[in-house]
Amino acid sequence: MVDIKKHDGKSLSFLTAEPDDFDASSILPIIVLLHGYGSHMGDLVGLSEFIGADRYIFAFPNAPFSLGDMYGYSSFAWAEIEENMGSTANIVEMLKESEQRLEYFFEDLKSLYSIESGNMVLGGFSQGAIMTYGFGLPRPDEFSGLVALSGRIQNQDQLNTQLPKDRSQGLFIAHGSTDMVIPVGQGREASRFLEECGYLPKYHEYQMGHEINEAVISDLSNWISCIFDQRDH
Repeated sequence: MVDIKKHDGKSLSFLTAEPDDFDASSILPIIVLLHGYGSHMGDLVGLSEFIGADRYIFAFPNAPFSLGDMYGYSSFAWAEIEENMGSTANIVEMLKESEQRLEYFFEDLKSLYSIESGNMVLGGFSQGAIMTYGFGLPRPDEFSGLVALSGRIQNQDQLNTQLPKDRSQGLFIAHGSTDMVIPVGQGREASRFLEECGYLPKYHEYQMGHEINEAVISDLSNWISCIFDQRDH
């Protein structure tokens, strides 16, 4: 069982999922998952039950930019997409604002829970994976691992200037071979780029589209366990 709570933070609303017997004085690893374009903070909550709702605290921030109602629910984005903007400069500014809001979100999270340095994994799906690369790679002291599901790197040249000297951060990349939204070539390219930069990403390709299937969840769950086990030893 899991206890889901809604929070209105300084910059972003967010959900948390705690084990139902959670003791506020205890320290548990934290997994933060960022939803994709056109979705909302509740979209990835169900993953907690499969990854380890009894072992970890999960947090799901809501992206800041409202897209109105899509598919019968309120939808949000970390930035607009190219075909809707016509200007990459505006997209870059929106991503910067989202990263700033994520910084405030993590301040809120640290006010709720006892968080040890490096005791977090940050991940995301689709546009949430783009945010994960941009926000997480420069912060290896905060995040022992990053998860990019069906995503890509927004700007390799810019990101390269922000990479830390320590390239030992754990990286899990998953992509569907028939993804029609973010083609699989962009997932492969992200993995190649990171390898050239000195990282050792775990790249997984699946026979699926733009989605998260059971095989992804199984591999991801095992990988997260290993990341936190390594940290404890």
